[in-house]
Amino acid sequence: MRGMAISLERFSALVVASGLVESTAIAALQNCFTGETAREFGDYLVANEALTRWQADMICEGKYKGFIFEGYKLLDHIGPQENTNRYRAMNLRDGKIVLLSVAQRSTDGKRAYTVEPE
Repeated sequence: MRGMAISLERFSALVVASGLVESTAIAALQNCFTGETAREFGDYLVANEALTRWQADMICEGKYKGFIFEGYKLLDHIGPQENTNRYRAMNLRDGKIVLLSVAQRSTDGKRAYTVEPE
């Protein structure tokens, strides 16, 4: 985690705001959680497959927007490639894991993307 640590309460709120985990699921997971810090809770969520390591790390840094994109849940950032960012993602309709390449924002604010099998 880079920068200042966020509180456990703030981390939980950001997880819910991200759209990755519903508030009822977070509450249930918190009831079983015995740690004290946001980092520990992030580790707990990863161990219980509620978040990926990348998602937990990003949310610990206060970054919670953009995990849901055009019907896909971003699972991991693979890295930049030319004018795109590549992600491992899950199709929210059928659960299939794909590679998603997302172009930088165009002048009209939209992002082009391509999908290929993992």
